[in-house]
Amino acid sequence: MFERLSWGHRARRVLSMLAEERSLLQRARLTELVALARKRDRLVDELAARPGPGGEDTQAMLERIRSEAGRNQRLIEAFRKGVEDARTRLERIEKSTSEIGLYSRSGDRLPDPPARARSDRRA
Repeated sequence: MFERLSWGHRARRVLSMLAEERSLLQRARLTELVALARKRDRLVDELAARPGPGGEDTQAMLERIRSEAGRNQRLIEAFRKGVEDARTRLERIEKSTSEIGLYSRSGDRLPDPPARARSDRRA
């Protein structure tokens, strides 16, 4: 797909994909993010397989790519942590609703009453 692109064009395309990746992360568009990551990884592999022209421009471009990738990685980690925190919070809420019981006036929890026998059975 990107075979005919020069090294510089590939590098600029990687930067563009990293910017798009950041936007997708900020909007939680995970399905689109997965598809973009595959394309980006393929392009990065091609970029790594061919050495750049050398010089300060190449080093600056590589540093910019590293910086943008690191920025996105931090965003991915924050996203993952947020999902984990939400899951933990939902588990706590679910657990607390199963622990609701009777309490005395002083706030002490009373023992659960015995289960009632059901007398409204159908034949």
